[in-house]
Amino acid sequence: MTPLLYTMPLAFCLRTLFKHLGRRLGRRLDFVPKSTEKLATAFYFGTEYLLLTILGVAAMIDCGVDFRDPMTSWRDFPFPLSAGSPLLRLHLYWELSHYVVGLLCLCFESRSQYKDFGMMLLHHFCTIVLLGMSIRWNIPVIGALTAMVHDVSDVFLEYSKVVNYTVGASAAQWSFIAFAVIFAFTRLYYYPYHLIYRTYLGAAAAGIVIPYRPFCLTFLLLLMPMHIHWFSLIVQMAVRLVRGRLTDIRDEEETTDGPEAHRRKNVKGQ
Repeated sequence: MTPLLYTMPLAFCLRTLFKHLGRRLGRRLDFVPKSTEKLATAFYFGTEYLLLTILGVAAMIDCGVDFRDPMTSWRDFPFPLSAGSPLLRLHLYWELSHYVVGLLCLCFESRSQYKDFGMMLLHHFCTIVLLGMSIRWNIPVIGALTAMVHDVSDVFLEYSKVVNYTVGASAAQWSFIAFAVIFAFTRLYYYPYHLIYRTYLGAAAAGIVIPYRPFCLTFLLLLMPMHIHWFSLIVQMAVRLVRGRLTDIRDEEETTDGPEAHRRKNVKGQ
């Protein structure tokens, strides 16, 4: 875990940088402090998930993993992460650092008021355990694929929020639709079928022995009810979109009125 000594500060510094840029954008648009913080948080998550997704794809290509057949990730198993692709090593430790820093900071963000805050904490914890196990038990590609499945849809979710805050719901609807489609494909189809059933459970049929298999499988399966719950919220948000309102149903203070709703009100006589 020595690389964490480098990637943890990196993750924290990137978090600070991206949130600072988001706050500058909010102040430039004359947003009230609460809306500025929401914009900064969405900008940070969207940008970091985008970078992690790009790095993850590059790492999978470098490792020769076929996304259509993740069983290729078991090639030459077991192998220590230190002997694998440098891109894979950077991606996996950066992902782990991202979730650890996120878990530590989540309680101090505007999203701590979300209705599903407890579920978000549990999701972060399960992901940290899975990433840690993939490093410890020499199955890094499985951990990297699990993280990528979660990252790619969130890029569209977070940037749709940024567009919603700065431009309005009409401009953000297409990125939200892309998010909903990608979420359904990656988390409700690819994750359970390709990653858990074909790859993880398929390893047993191929004679591959994974240490503490039931323990790891438990955490993989724990994520599925959360995916289903969040998809139900996405469907409710889609219904709102049809009615002309695009809001995060988890946040009762969310608005769709574009930047004007987030700006400071001008006081007459000033």
